[in-house]
Amino acid sequence: WSMKEGFDYDEEYRNRESGGYQGNCTHTVEDIKRCSSKWIKTLSLYYSDFAWQGGYSIFSVNASHYSRVKEYIINQKEHHRNQSFEEEYIALLKAYNIEYDEDYLLKD
Repeated sequence: WSMKEGFDYDEEYRNRESGGYQGNCTHTVEDIKRCSSKWIKTLSLYYSDFAWQGGYSIFSVNASHYSRVKEYIINQKEHHRNQSFEEEYIALLKAYNIEYDEDYLLKD
């Protein structure tokens, strides 16, 4: 994947052992967003104002579901014709009993 050239996973994350699991996830997501934003902006002037939303969520996936998740990602555009991202996100939060405040949900 082209963006990976600007993102050295092994070097950056192999040695990250402080901060615990949540600290590592936070740094990882922030770095992915930062590096991918830089990369996207190199693709075209059209993307010069590209920016990720302020927040993020992390959901783990069992390795045995890898093929299903990969297929989902490949067909995500089609999937979201029937169910919006927001609807799907709220369904995930509810399915895993994650509390949320609708006033702050998906807002920057």
